[in-house]
Amino acid sequence: MLLIVDLECTCCGNGEFPREEMEIIEIGAVMYRGGVIRDGFTILARPVFNPILTDYCKDLTGISQEEVDTAPLLEGAMNAFKEWFDRYSLDEWGSWGMFDHRIFNGLRPSLNVLRDVPHVNLKSRYQDHTGLRGRGVQKALRQQNLEFEGAHHRAYPDARNIARIMAAAENMDQ
Repeated sequence: MLLIVDLECTCCGNGEFPREEMEIIEIGAVMYRGGVIRDGFTILARPVFNPILTDYCKDLTGISQEEVDTAPLLEGAMNAFKEWFDRYSLDEWGSWGMFDHRIFNGLRPSLNVLRDVPHVNLKSRYQDHTGLRGRGVQKALRQQNLEFEGAHHRAYPDARNIARIMAAAENMDQ
C-alpha cells in the first residue's frame, strides 16, 4: 500500500519569519493501491512558534486562524495520523517532490511518525513513468487531461489529486 501525503505549513510572503520556522498546520493523506484511493485522512495542527497565521498563509490555504486555534498541537495530530495509517500495511509513503519529506525529517524523532517507512518522490516517479516534465500538481493534472478537484493548497485535496495523477499515469500502460 502506498501512503500519499501532503502537508500545509505556516508561510509568509515577505520574510516575516525564516523558512526554517515553518510549521505543519495540516496533514492530508490517502491510501492508494492499484490505481484506487482506498481511504483518506485529514487533520489540522496548531502552530506554536508562529501561532498567528499570516494573511498570506490564510489567503493561500484558506485555513482560518480559528481553525488552527482549536486544532490539536502537532503531537496530537501526528498521533491521530499514525493511528489511522497503522491500520494498513504500508510499503512506502510518497509526496509530490521532496518538500514534505524534508519537513518530516526536520521534526524531532518522536514526531516523525513516518521515519521507518521508505519515502518515494512521486513527482520523479511520474516523470520517469511518463517522460513528461512538470513542476507542479496542476501541470501534471493538465498533462493527464484532468481538472483539479477540491480546494487548492489544502492537504487532503492535494493528496487526492496526486493519487489521480498516479492512476492516470499507470493507466497509460494499459
